[in-house]
Amino acid sequence: MPLMKLSDTVIKLFAKAPEVQMDVQIGVTPGAEYFLVIGSQVAVKFDTKLRQQLRDLRERSWMAPHVAHDARVKDFRRWHSDLPEGPDLEPATEVEDGRKVEDPHAVLGLIFHGPVGPLPLPPPRPAYVYGHLQFYGDTEPDDIFYRYEYFPTSKRIFQNSTPPSIAKDTYAAPASEAQFAPSGFGAVARFALPTLTPARWRWELQPVPKSRIKMGASVPLYGQAGGGVEVMFEHDTDNRGPIANQVVLPIL
Repeated sequence: MPLMKLSDTVIKLFAKAPEVQMDVQIGVTPGAEYFLVIGSQVAVKFDTKLRQQLRDLRERSWMAPHVAHDARVKDFRRWHSDLPEGPDLEPATEVEDGRKVEDPHAVLGLIFHGPVGPLPLPPPRPAYVYGHLQFYGDTEPDDIFYRYEYFPTSKRIFQNSTPPSIAKDTYAAPASEAQFAPSGFGAVARFALPTLTPARWRWELQPVPKSRIKMGASVPLYGQAGGGVEVMFEHDTDNRGPIANQVVLPIL
């Protein structure tokens, strides 16, 4: 099965590991097999069963519009618990054979060129991924950012901490990007994400002033146009006030 649940221990590990794109990480097994990890809690292996799993998702109430938040989270957790057990992973962006992985996009390219049955292979990645998050800065007192996730529960946004906070190495986008990503698939296209599911759970973040961020524009990858402005919080970052539940965007 291509979608697999990670154990609680592995989820905690990935919740503290850097992202390579918004809500996307890379995991590696002790045998050096690579997996895409989304939401810090689900491993993806592209195989012939992926199409049916994606079709089945459409029948789940946590993917439907106009569902109460508590009911949505309950159904998502039921769906997650019914997934097959995933592999024992560690973040590939941390260590590879004792060395730091410098180009995670190259690893993603290997993942996407695995066997996918009737699905077409994606276009090859560029020879060199350039110009992404090359600038540094600090947030201003009134800055607002949005983060687009794949699941209704987040492992990187801490609503109930005191104060509410955002995990380090977490991606988001400035408020100016909201008009260009009005839907779940719109976010996938705008930020050139490598997954086949819509990123439709949008968090509003208001970091405290002078929070250190990296910033830049997403480049075209994985057959997506990109072009969205992105930031990454360099450190664990406090929010200026309470963090509301996500806005559920339409799929299209």
